Amino acid sequence: MNEPDFTAEHGFVYTLCRGLGLEASSEQLAKVLSTSKKADAVSAFFAAPDWEAVCRMAVEHRVVKPVWDGIQQLLITREITNNQLPSNDLIRKWIDTAEHREQRYEQQTEVVRRLGAFYAGHNIRMLLLNGYGVSLCYPTPSARECGDVDIWLYGDQKVADELLKNARKVRIEQDPAGQTLFRMDPVLVENHHCLPEAEWLGAGCDHIAEIDGVEVRLPDANLALIYMLRHAALKFRTGVIRMRHVADWTLYIRCHHSEIDWTRIEAVARKWGISRFMVALNTFATECLGLEEEYVPGERVSEQDLGDFVKEVIRPRFPWKLQKDAPWAVRVGFKMCRHWANRWKRRFVSEKKCRRV
Repeated sequence: MNEPDFTAEHGFVYTLCRGLGLEASSEQLAKVLSTSKKADAVSAFFAAPDWEAVCRMAVEHRVVKPVWDGIQQLLITREITNNQLPSNDLIRKWIDTAEHREQRYEQQTEVVRRLGAFYAGHNIRMLLLNGYGVSLCYPTPSARECGDVDIWLYGDQKVADELLKNARKVRIEQDPAGQTLFRMDPVLVENHHCLPEAEWLGAGCDHIAEIDGVEVRLPDANLALIYMLRHAALKFRTGVIRMRHVADWTLYIRCHHSEIDWTRIEAVARKWGISRFMVALNTFATECLGLEEEYVPGERVSEQDLGDFVKEVIRPRFPWKLQKDAPWAVRVGFKMCRHWANRWKRRFVSEKKCRRV
C-alpha cells in the first residue's frame, strides 16, 4: 500500500500557524506528516492548494478565523499570490463562518459578564476555567472559538444554583460527573462541583480580571495549564482533541512562559499519569507549531510517536459522536467500538517512554 499523501494537512497546519503568529517549519511538517512526495510538502500544497479541504479542517478543528488570518499572512509574505486564493464563493463562506464564530465569542463574553455580576451581587466568587482567559493569549481574542463556559465557584455551587433557579428561573441540570449544567441564551455553562486542581488554590493562585467593569477571577498560569492538560488528556484518551486544544496549549505557554513552574506541573502530571501526554503536546508545539524550545522542558517523544500523535489529532481514527437519543444497543456497541479504536491512545498516554534532549 502506498504511503498516504497529507498535502492538505500540511497546508492546514502551516496556514494555521501563520494565523496564530507562530513560525512553523515547513521542513519539519513535511517530516512529521508523512508524504509520498519527495518535494517539500508545504510548497507542493501551495502550488495547487486544496482550499476546500483546508476550510473543512478549519471548521472541524474550530480554528476558522486563525486559518483565514493565516491566508492573509501568506499573501503579505508573498508565499502565495492572489491567483492562489480560494474561490470567491469559498471566501464568502469562510468569512461568514468566521464572523459567526466571532459573534458567538461576544455572546459568551456577555454571558460571563452577566454571570459574574450576578454572583458578585451575592458575594460568590467565580473562577473562569479555559475559555476567556485562554483567548487573551490569541493575536485576536475573538478568533478563539468558544466551547462551553466552564466555571468553579469555590465550593458555593449548590447555593449559586439555587439563586439562579429562583431569581432568574434558570433550568439547572446535573450530569453524571457531578457538575451542573444550565443555559443562558445560546451559551451552555458547566458549573464544576469538584475541581481536582483546587489544591493549587492557595494564596496567589488566582487573580482578578475585569470584563466591561465586572470583576471575575482567572487561574494563575500553573493552575490554568494543569486544568488545560487534564482536560485535553481526558478528551484524547476517550475521544478526540482538536487543533484548537493544541493551539490553546501552545499560545498559553508562549504568553505565560515566565510564570510557569514546570517542576510543579510535571509533579502533578506524574501523579495523574499524564506526563507522557504532556511531553507529546510540548513536542507538537515546538517541533510542528514553532513554540520556542526554551519555554518548555527538554523531554521529547520519538519521531514515530510524534507522527502518530499529530496525525491522530488532525484526522482522528474514531471521530464519531453518539447521538443522545440512540437506542441502548447502539450505545453499547458504539462505546465498545470506541474503546477498541482508542486503546492505542491509552497506551500512548500511559506507557510510551520519552527521550530527553
